[in-house]
Amino acid sequence: MISKEVTLRTQFYDLDPMNIVWHGNYLRYLEQARAALFSEIGYGYREMEASGFAWPIVDLSIKYVRPLRLSQDFIVRATLTEYENRICILYRVFDAATREVLTKARSVQVAVSIKTGDTVEISPAFLRTDGTQLGIYEYIGPDASLDLESQDYGIDTANWKLVSATNDTVYQFMGPSGTNVNLSTGQLFDSNSNVIATVSPGYFDVGYWRPVLGAQLQSSTDDQGNPTGGSPSGGSTRRSTSSSRAPVTRSSSSTGSLFSRSGN
Repeated sequence: MISKEVTLRTQFYDLDPMNIVWHGNYLRYLEQARAALFSEIGYGYREMEASGFAWPIVDLSIKYVRPLRLSQDFIVRATLTEYENRICILYRVFDAATREVLTKARSVQVAVSIKTGDTVEISPAFLRTDGTQLGIYEYIGPDASLDLESQDYGIDTANWKLVSATNDTVYQFMGPSGTNVNLSTGQLFDSNSNVIATVSPGYFDVGYWRPVLGAQLQSSTDDQGNPTGGSPSGGSTRRSTSSSRAPVTRSSSSTGSLFSRSGN
């Protein structure tokens, strides 16, 4: 995931009659961080226009934790978490001195054709996982010490394989045994329904999901011989029906392979 931080200071005109920052001004702070993030990845508003697509916000949520006050220095961090068919950004507002979290937010943007005004399912060309920038790759070569910044991920197919989730593919959950998964939120629960962790809800999270080959699929049964829909290896399985979620990088997987994000 890619993040960008901006440091700001509240101004007198940002305050409401209660002498705290008016809640509507936080949208402007988020916009500044979002614009800095887009500039960081080379897809600012001029680049958007040149590509023929606008990316309006279609969903926005904010949780105000603690108020900002006059002349307070604060940091807004924007993190790109999804970029296939839509852009999802998570935000955190921190006090600059204490790093205390003051506000949390999330925005979702979709592509709209500037020419037709129609919403389309498309990713910015440089963000697509097509062997160039921001792809997730699994190292399949021999044991070696690697300089990850010098790798040709999209060209060196003998050593690197693109990792992606595919529609109508069955995925096996590779997380802790006995764990229940909320597939919408990515939360993991123990047997007492306590949340123990939160992972990427998409099947791209290679530390928790792996594609199951068709030849490995068999009908599992219970003690009475009734089909259960489980996998022969004992892990729970799930069929992918959407490719709108973006991959995330994980440092290791259940197989011990090295995964890396291309930054070319």
